[in-house]
Amino acid sequence: MAAAGGPFQAITKATVSPAEEDSVRKEAELLLKPDAKWEELFMPAPASVAILGELACLCARQKADVSIKENCPEDGFKYIKHPESFRACLHQMCDRTGEALNQLYVKMDGSRLHSMFVSRKMNQITQGFFQNAQAGRDQLQSGRQNIQNKAEKCTESAQAMRDVVSEVISLAQEMLLACQEAEHGCEQDLTDVQQKLRKAKEMEQSVRKAMEDAQLKQKLTEGNIKQALSKIEKALTISFASCCDISSGVSDKTEWIKEQISKVESRGEALRGSQAEEHRSFENTIKLMKEQTELLCELKASEMSERDLETTKEMLIERRVALAKAEEQWEKMLQLSCMISNLIQFCFTWDIEECLASAEGIQQATHAFNASNVAWMLYMITKIFTQVYTDHLLDLLHSSGKILTLEPSDPDFSSEHAKIDRGCAEAQKAISSLVLEMKEEFKRNLTAGQETIETMKAAQHP
Repeated sequence: MAAAGGPFQAITKATVSPAEEDSVRKEAELLLKPDAKWEELFMPAPASVAILGELACLCARQKADVSIKENCPEDGFKYIKHPESFRACLHQMCDRTGEALNQLYVKMDGSRLHSMFVSRKMNQITQGFFQNAQAGRDQLQSGRQNIQNKAEKCTESAQAMRDVVSEVISLAQEMLLACQEAEHGCEQDLTDVQQKLRKAKEMEQSVRKAMEDAQLKQKLTEGNIKQALSKIEKALTISFASCCDISSGVSDKTEWIKEQISKVESRGEALRGSQAEEHRSFENTIKLMKEQTELLCELKASEMSERDLETTKEMLIERRVALAKAEEQWEKMLQLSCMISNLIQFCFTWDIEECLASAEGIQQATHAFNASNVAWMLYMITKIFTQVYTDHLLDLLHSSGKILTLEPSDPDFSSEHAKIDRGCAEAQKAISSLVLEMKEEFKRNLTAGQETIETMKAAQHP
């Protein structure tokens, strides 16, 4: 569990050692002061639901789903049911959040009734001490078992709350860890694709250069062929004209023709060599073009993979950040349940025991009054939570769950999204108002009780 900050650091621990009891008592006294920031205890509930709602909106707008089963534990996930789909995991998280908040409501409502009973009973006993020390002590002795039973039920409820909240935290943490592992796997795949992409680009550039060289060579070969053909054609033309020249002697003419034929054969041999070279160059060009086409296809596929992986990585980061925020809010709710448990166990019980152990009436009345205050504060805390749940959290949960079933093009999508934003703000505003109202009531009760104690002191020591 994350460490609690502020004046409630020790009191929000799940267990408190005997050496820490005095510290817990003092911090409980701070919490009982009317200026304590009680609203900080309740804000995480609507905030956690709103975060899930925003995450649901984000997933709906990004039509592509993402898997978080990368590097799955050998024995599988303990809480996640469908790691191949983050959207399915989010459904599970939203459902579990709704169930958990409903269970918290039931436990809080039971604690509200128990703490109200104990507070009223301890207030009656305080009045009894004011009228007669022995009468007050007798009332406390006779009602002690019933009070203790109520306190134990509150403690059991607080423990059940801690268990419920811890389960949601465990699911959120497992999803968070799965997102981190998937993100790391995505980063490695992205690195591999980018390396493959660089190599493919280098090879494509090499093939492109080879093609340019081959095409240049082919042009030169074509030029040589044309030149050779031109020379052969010219030689044949001259030879034919010489054959028709009757002024030349037959012998001379024959020798000259043989010489021309020899030249033409030599040029023909060069022509055939150029043609063979042209054929080889053509085949090489075809081979290079095929290789270039394959490389271009590989480049295209790698670029698409790179874009897909970058998109997946961004999606995983967004989901991881949102889950971390939701997990943080649930950690704060765990602090609330631990605080309730410790208040009952270490503050409320102390005052009752010390009340019985004290011999002097004013001290007994003071301890009884303190026990009443603790119980009344628990009553107010649980009442605020149950009221916020019924008035605001239920609607928030409904909108967050409904978002997961809608397409962004659906007209209800925008209205449900707006309800999430508005619902969270309204819940936080209601919390502030309720806390202020309860503080005023607590302050009036505190003042009245203190005045009673002072009156009792004045009566005993005129």
